[in-house]
Amino acid sequence: MSLPKRVVDSVRRRAGAEAYGKGATFFLLSSTVVNVSSFLFHMASSRLLGPTDYGSLSTLINMTNLIALPVGALQFAVTQAVLEKSREGHRSITRLLRRTGLIGVLIVLAIFVFLSPIDSYFHMTSIWPMVFVALWIPFALLSTLVQGVLLGEFKYSPVATGILVGGGLLRLVIGVLLIYVGFGVTGATIALLAGQIFTFLYVLFSARHFLARTPETSHLMVGFRHISISIATFTGLTAFTAVDTFLSRHYFSPFYAGQYAAASIAAHVALFFPSAVVMVSFPHMVGEREISESSRQLILQSLKMTTVLGVAVGVVFAISPHLVTEFLFGSKFAPASTILRVLLVQSVGLGVLTLLVAIQLARRHWTSLLPLLGVGVAVLATALHPTSFGGLADLMLVVTAIVVAVIGGSLGLAIRASSRRQRVAVTN
Repeated sequence: MSLPKRVVDSVRRRAGAEAYGKGATFFLLSSTVVNVSSFLFHMASSRLLGPTDYGSLSTLINMTNLIALPVGALQFAVTQAVLEKSREGHRSITRLLRRTGLIGVLIVLAIFVFLSPIDSYFHMTSIWPMVFVALWIPFALLSTLVQGVLLGEFKYSPVATGILVGGGLLRLVIGVLLIYVGFGVTGATIALLAGQIFTFLYVLFSARHFLARTPETSHLMVGFRHISISIATFTGLTAFTAVDTFLSRHYFSPFYAGQYAAASIAAHVALFFPSAVVMVSFPHMVGEREISESSRQLILQSLKMTTVLGVAVGVVFAISPHLVTEFLFGSKFAPASTILRVLLVQSVGLGVLTLLVAIQLARRHWTSLLPLLGVGVAVLATALHPTSFGGLADLMLVVTAIVVAVIGGSLGLAIRASSRRQRVAVTN
């Protein structure tokens, strides 16, 4: 039995199989394949581009990640809305799609206005990569909206297929091919856009029943509170995950920024599994301010698996950092090995943090916003006291540990209090 299937089976036993749908195993497997293909893409592109251009590409990819998780917050908000209104009958998403598409277009226009300052800040040599990243945004917005609708119905399989083909295979094949024939960083961003377009079209086809209108059909509405809290939460989480790469690009030379980016990518292998676990478990915990026994078991099992898998990857990579970086990125990235061990430990913390933030968001607890504070601390610390190549990695490790401890402590107290109240209720 595969590891993802064992995780899903364990979750089903503890929290109820009916909540997770038949496609949960496929979703976990697809998410793993997408993460592996993304890693292979980084391996190939780093060797083809070299440290300087790879540093530019890594900055752009982190920029899309910075956009993608706040965009993904829309997905969580839509999932919450679908679950909470599931008893009110069929609802159409046509109006929501139009409004979301309009927002995407406005964001693209805003980026075009500030294209020159953005390229200057990150020392880009061409405007075209940023142009394709901007065009990617509307399709990312629309895709995540439709995915949220499908997940609200526990339809994991079409979402899994869309991200597997578009976000995984197409991006890998087209991206590496275009880089190889000479399109460089621009080719990689073209592949990103092509994969996202496919994902959107596929999930939209799978959710076509939500486009139909009848006299009895009303529009699906997502409350401002759902969206605002979700966007703020995932903006903070994504920014916290990527802030050190942005800071390295700004403060270090292009060569060392590329080295830091390579070490960060290698270390983030520990994050392969947590995002998929979050997507499977999140719908079950929506709106649970009082943590039930089944949710407590689900939380503990998810945290256990995330930590064990992250530590396992960290131990394997930490045995010989130099061999890891040389194998993954080539001999030109030898300096990256000097900070890999520190970033591996930090990435294990980031995996745990991802789960904790999603759990607290599902409960609508204010501590889900704490990664935003962590970003501020990192930016302020480097501004007041410019740090070294290794010092930046050490700083991120310390800040990550503090944020995880605070959110984890808050959740632990909530679980303990809920268990105590449930025992009292049973006694009475």
